[in-house]
Amino acid sequence: MDYHKLSEYIIILFLVLSLFYTITKRYHLLLILFVLGIGVGGFSIYWGTVWAPYKIVSIFILLVVLYNWRTSKKNKYFKILIALFILSFSIALYTSTKFENPDMPLLQQSFLRPFVQLFTYVSIASLIPFSFMAIKSTKELENFLKRYYLIVEFVMLFAVLQYITYKLGYDFMPILRPNVVDSPTAAFDYGGQLVTRLYGVTGEPKALSAFIFPYFFILLYTFFQGKYNKNYFYHLISILISLFIVINAFSSAVLISLAVGLILSSIIWFKSNLGFFIPLILLSIVIQVINPSTYSLVKGTNASSTSLSDYIYFRTIDRLDQVGEKRIDYVAIKYLFEDKPEATFTGFGMGMYPYYLNLGGEYGIEPIDSNWVVILLDFGIIGIFVFLYFLYKVFRLLKYKAFNRSVNYNTYLIALLSAYVLGMGVGSYLYIILFFSLTLVSHNNIIQNLKKGSIKNNPVVTMDNFQMAK
Repeated sequence: MDYHKLSEYIIILFLVLSLFYTITKRYHLLLILFVLGIGVGGFSIYWGTVWAPYKIVSIFILLVVLYNWRTSKKNKYFKILIALFILSFSIALYTSTKFENPDMPLLQQSFLRPFVQLFTYVSIASLIPFSFMAIKSTKELENFLKRYYLIVEFVMLFAVLQYITYKLGYDFMPILRPNVVDSPTAAFDYGGQLVTRLYGVTGEPKALSAFIFPYFFILLYTFFQGKYNKNYFYHLISILISLFIVINAFSSAVLISLAVGLILSSIIWFKSNLGFFIPLILLSIVIQVINPSTYSLVKGTNASSTSLSDYIYFRTIDRLDQVGEKRIDYVAIKYLFEDKPEATFTGFGMGMYPYYLNLGGEYGIEPIDSNWVVILLDFGIIGIFVFLYFLYKVFRLLKYKAFNRSVNYNTYLIALLSAYVLGMGVGSYLYIILFFSLTLVSHNNIIQNLKKGSIKNNPVVTMDNFQMAK
């Protein structure tokens, strides 16, 4: 099968659907399409730069926001980001003429890079005002969550299909790399054992596990709240399958984020529920004793003497020890603070770090994985402060009962926290903005319900809470 041709058809389909949903003002479906576009990101094409399906949808989201600018500009968080972007864009534009890179693709030349990055940042940031247009009630918030479940499970289905296909000895769709050579599969070597990694249709093992990551934490939280997806057993099986895929994608960054996320969520949400720790203890035991050759995609000698924890240790702690100071992230931070300390406050300007660090080449730019390192390089300490301020603003509301006991609010909040944690080693900017937007919509929905008098039918909501929440 010609997967590159299939990618073109899928991109065209997303283009047509985005146009249709925009014209008919079905904004809730446009938002769902955006999420689906992330999940099938493996079907990308090269038009001057790499275009994934979600980027096509983001163009129309931006157009809707611009068309409704009088309403959109009232959102204070969106205005803060726009101000940050204007500052960063100005710096990037000023410095872009200092670099010569004739061998790089046109849209990744230094003089055009600020414009490309400005579009990327603003189009994703547009999700904040757009989400308020797409979701306007508690019912729509709950419907979005149900559709989000379906999309992630649809993407997970292809990861399971890849697993079954490989187990039966057949090939699966390759990892498509527009403008360069495709990868027939993804795997790593461990002591003579070839361990194949799951990636499905999301493009990369890291991208697949990052896409599932917030879903896993949402399921974990709602499971202990008794708010099941379909029913108890379906919900439990979904948790196990999502965890199975995340582990077998063997992304070092996501596995480390998983450990950190479980610790943080247990402290914040599950401190009064000791039952949360039981599956964690059982999971730890299973990881330690299970033989991965019975279910993981392993070929080679000595597979029967290896535990799953050996692979996880190799892909996390051992890999960090091996790479250490050679990681681009580390080199970039060191360069910023030691060689360019004057840029620590504002960064190099959006998208300009590759030219300072010589990360460009004939096939484009070698990206830095960590979301927080990229934000530091693009926006400096100011950018880090802005994103931490956003997290603080939504977390501080947990001290009020109206928010603390709202399952909807906490569901999107735990997804947001997982996106922030994921940013340690993954480019999670779009997940952060997506779930921050939905958290804000949930917040607004609670306020509106209080104003409408649902206080009479909800004993956990009081007028004092409403006054404080405002």
